[in-house]
Amino acid sequence: MLSIFHRRTWVCAGGLPSPFRVAQSLAEFGTSTPCPNSADLDGLAKAYEPAAVEKKWSDRWKDDVTGAGPDDVAGSRFSLVLPPPNVTGRLHLGHALTISIQDALCRWRRMRGDAVIWVPGTDHAGIATQVIVEKSMWAEQRTTRHQLGREEFLKRVWKWKSDRSEQIHHQMKALGVTLDWDRAVFTMDPTMSAAVTAAFVRLYDAGLVYRSEALVNWCCHLQSAVSDIEVEHKTVDGAMVDFAYRWEQDPSEEIVVSTTRPETMLGDTAVAVHPGDQRWASWVGRRLTHPLRPGEPTIPVLADESVRPDFGTGAVKITPAHDPNDFEVGKRHQLESLTILSEDGRINENGGEFQGLTRSEARPAVLDALGQRGLLRDQRPHQLSVPVCSRTGDVIEPMVKHQWFVRCEEMAAAALAAVESGDLVLEPPSLRHVWKQWLQESRDWCVSRQLWWGHRIPAFCVTDRDGAERWTVAGSQQEAIAKLGLQADDVVSVRQDDDVMDTWFSSALFPFAVFGWPEQTADLSRWYPLSLMETGHDILFFWVARMVMLGQTLTGQLPFKKVLLHGLICDAHGRKMSKSLGNVIDPDHIIEGATLDRLHQQVDDSAAHGYISAEEAVKAKEGQRSLYPEGIPTCGADALRLSLCSTDLRNTVLNLDVREARQARLFGNKLWQACRFALGHLAASGYKCDEETRLSRLESAVGADRWMLSCLSDCVRTCSTAMDDHRLHTATAAVQQLLYRQFCDVYLEAVKPVLNSNDVAARQRCCDVMVCVLDAGLRLLHPFMPHLTEELGERLTEHSQESGLLLRRPYPRPEQYDHWRDEALESSFTTCLDAVRELRAMKTKYRIGKTTPEVFLTTEPALCDHLAAVVSTLARCRVHAAQPREEADRRLLPLQGHQWRALVDLQDHVNIPAELELLRTKMEKVRAKMATSDALMQTNKFRRRPVRMQQQERERRVMWEEELARLKESEDDLRRLS
Repeated sequence: MLSIFHRRTWVCAGGLPSPFRVAQSLAEFGTSTPCPNSADLDGLAKAYEPAAVEKKWSDRWKDDVTGAGPDDVAGSRFSLVLPPPNVTGRLHLGHALTISIQDALCRWRRMRGDAVIWVPGTDHAGIATQVIVEKSMWAEQRTTRHQLGREEFLKRVWKWKSDRSEQIHHQMKALGVTLDWDRAVFTMDPTMSAAVTAAFVRLYDAGLVYRSEALVNWCCHLQSAVSDIEVEHKTVDGAMVDFAYRWEQDPSEEIVVSTTRPETMLGDTAVAVHPGDQRWASWVGRRLTHPLRPGEPTIPVLADESVRPDFGTGAVKITPAHDPNDFEVGKRHQLESLTILSEDGRINENGGEFQGLTRSEARPAVLDALGQRGLLRDQRPHQLSVPVCSRTGDVIEPMVKHQWFVRCEEMAAAALAAVESGDLVLEPPSLRHVWKQWLQESRDWCVSRQLWWGHRIPAFCVTDRDGAERWTVAGSQQEAIAKLGLQADDVVSVRQDDDVMDTWFSSALFPFAVFGWPEQTADLSRWYPLSLMETGHDILFFWVARMVMLGQTLTGQLPFKKVLLHGLICDAHGRKMSKSLGNVIDPDHIIEGATLDRLHQQVDDSAAHGYISAEEAVKAKEGQRSLYPEGIPTCGADALRLSLCSTDLRNTVLNLDVREARQARLFGNKLWQACRFALGHLAASGYKCDEETRLSRLESAVGADRWMLSCLSDCVRTCSTAMDDHRLHTATAAVQQLLYRQFCDVYLEAVKPVLNSNDVAARQRCCDVMVCVLDAGLRLLHPFMPHLTEELGERLTEHSQESGLLLRRPYPRPEQYDHWRDEALESSFTTCLDAVRELRAMKTKYRIGKTTPEVFLTTEPALCDHLAAVVSTLARCRVHAAQPREEADRRLLPLQGHQWRALVDLQDHVNIPAELELLRTKMEKVRAKMATSDALMQTNKFRRRPVRMQQQERERRVMWEEELARLKESEDDLRRLS
């Protein structure tokens, strides 16, 4: 009995209903009738083994698939860059998704005849790489970067980069990519570094870069500033603290302030109230004594519109150096900014007796000191939003620092205008609102990072003979001196800023820097702007917006005209991938398979190198045991690619179950078996025919042959439209519908009697159809399963008289196949397949084995002989496209569906007395269950059960009632026939 791939992933919308039963287990998938001519299939294994196939074609593609082709290529030009993965470690499924999407698009473009260039690269990932190398050093040697020194530490990072880049490239190649490897770049290559320097200098010269003392997001763990979009806000349970400041002139009078961060009161330089708050109106202008900074100047009470009268007591402490709102209040009222924290998060010398305490130690100490002085008034629970560094998880500390900033207002406005005018298209369109909101709220971009790993900021502090220090941005020390209008003799010293650039600055230059910018190279003229930017929506602002802003500013044009944004890969339960949850999947684990022990070993390795904590390792293993109790089965690269591309990329969240990759592997095996079957018959008949002759013969195709060609025509048009719209999931569903459900499950089964007959012309026509469908179908599937399709396509060329790699052969065009489309025939065939399904179900129901009952089938429109023969073959019945004699109707079993009616003669095929006895026994068992359920639901014990369990029992009762009705209907049918 045939099986059907029944998961929703593989079902094309509006596709044919299966005439066959749903497979009961995965073991049934991929089975097929053995090929009668297997001896003639040179070297084609009996089963699909991805590892063998993929190794062969990866080697074959090394020199044959990359490169853009000649300048005079007939098609258009298509340029794309792969978002450079960080050199922090191995690729994960998010990378595999991006790679699979982009490779599918590049292969499709090449098959359309376009000149294609697809540039790979890796990103130095300043913060992330430095953090992970530091963790590794500490876990393995208990050594810090400061103990090593900058030069030695950077040597280790470069070694790390070299090892990880090689590993990443190996993983990419395992997926079967057609990247232009000779163009591969690293974001700290000399040419890229030169582009970064040139970009920063040009922006400075244009007045878009400046150095300023400003409040920044400071990560004490990194001892570096981070940008706004690298800060996450987490809601935590904290406390609201009220304490009193006393009036300088009369200590018996006090003003009570509310705060969630009492330790920062060490840096208070004012107390503020709302100007309309009458409770504190008389206090405005008074001066207060700071209780923990004795002997220092008093602090003022001031009025400011930013204060919320309903927050706490309505009076708030102002700490300009450690709070964004307070910083702005300080600027408006010209307050002192008193920094009380050192870069590592400890209280500094301005904290007096609390110097040296960490932030967590300082809070209780300050509260205790306030209590001892009789100033602590209240503490109560309060939920607050805490800023956290997305890189380290450390609480962000607002700190006043001298930093380099990029002015974003004008650039953000231009990026917003590009989308609103339609010059830049965002897919899906729903992200336009998010784009607008972020760009309208965009602030100047702090690009300084106090790290050792990254592009050193090309800024120089020049000290002249008068001791004056002046900063400028230049490509070299000599250029800096000249920019300031100085001579070498006027200069005492020149010092380059130790800070490095935010990684996203160099990444934002990627679309044009990879083609040689700032030089006006031939590649830059030919390939820039990019044809498309494809990436995850989670870096829309980290990367895409900044590419647009800097691209427009530095090159005078958009870096790309369209952005395709895919969703975030999550596990089968919709959870984000996390090492601590154990649900992060290495693509190699799906390609090669991985036992549970191997998965655990990877977690242990991560813990041993300090990437995750021991507690996280325990939790990760628990997650792995829950998700993959039997490990991850071997699926192969093609199966992984197909499963990834079969998701609707425009969804915000893409839930991936590894079982979908397993089913994609089984689909590959089904196609493999179908090709073996077809190739066996082609070899046995000595079939060799060129395309022109084959297509000419197929003009007269009828019945199942004509239906199969009509299905092919529909699939080609669907795939062509879907690929044009970048709806890969629609294309994958359509081609699987064609090859699996229509070709394998229906057509091949329907024509087996013909292929085994003596009708030479009919056999030849079946061979023509098989070659035509497989040839086009493999080309349609190629962008998603390149290794498998190349292997099978190569085997088919002997019979199709085609040559060359599928990658270099044309993608099927709708106009080539439109003339075969016959929607009326497809509708009639759908009606027949519906009848087939019901007839097969009837045979199963009445335990009719290999015998072939007579069936009188009528349809709307009327059934032709060709389709009657198809129903006979698929349903294993003797079908007549006519009504029986009227007097015989009483002994026939009626069946009916949409636009069809059948009468089945069961007299000689069913042991009616035995079937009636079996039905009676079944009905007795069902009635007994119903009686037990009815009795249970009348008891107090049942009423005390949880509502959920009561509902489950009622649902079981309804199920048994429906089962009894079905059995009674079958009994009535059999009694009428007896």
